[in-house]
Amino acid sequence: MRSQSAVEFLTTYSWAFLILGMFVVSILAIISLPNKSSTAYQPTSCYISPSFPCSGTLMATNSIASLFVVIFQNNLGTGIYFPENALAYNGIVLAPSFTSNATYGGYCYPQNAPVGATITCNVSISGYSMPVASQVNPRFTLIYQICSPVCAKQIYNTSGTAVAVVEPYKSIIYQVQLLTSPSAGSIALNGVKYANGANVIFVAGASYNIYAVPFGTHSFSSWSVSGGAMVGSTTSQSTTANAVGSGTITATFT
Repeated sequence: MRSQSAVEFLTTYSWAFLILGMFVVSILAIISLPNKSSTAYQPTSCYISPSFPCSGTLMATNSIASLFVVIFQNNLGTGIYFPENALAYNGIVLAPSFTSNATYGGYCYPQNAPVGATITCNVSISGYSMPVASQVNPRFTLIYQICSPVCAKQIYNTSGTAVAVVEPYKSIIYQVQLLTSPSAGSIALNGVKYANGANVIFVAGASYNIYAVPFGTHSFSSWSVSGGAMVGSTTSQSTTANAVGSGTITATFT
């Protein structure tokens, strides 16, 4: 009697178990699918080496070209020099599948980078108008010489990688020349001292700490600017600086 009841139970409710089983399988299948919203983009990042910690990268584009920028610090323990085309851009992978293996040369500022200096390298990628908001994974190489204090002839190189989301092109970086009067003076930018005539790169929207370093019996008098360079105060020896275009910043000493 019991066996007959069990058979009747299974016969009556087998469809319910079948539906329940199909439901469980469907749920497991959905869970195992890749989450496109979480894997479509990786966080913006860049990596070069422990000696050159990378602090920022960006990729911008317009209708005819794209611009790649990488910002890092010289923690090598010695001064370095970047020759022309120091940034060798080795190619780009466009999400989801487009790849270009062309190589482009770019520049790094300041070319003479003391220990601790923040270095900005950029390269124009002509002929490639990348889709805005697409993810790119640039690969690049940095070429440099060691200076301690004289720059050696031997060329070193190190490779780097980056992850960035393409932005609409705008004026993102500007070359600013640091000048002193008299020319024996110097200027400290974010704590790194530069001699008269040094060219550095300012990133649009960024603020920098700038300090006029006295020399000999001279003392600070004033700041003056030209072009798109600006300072927070023309009379304060220590102030801030930023840029909306290329230009010059001059520290005058008396």
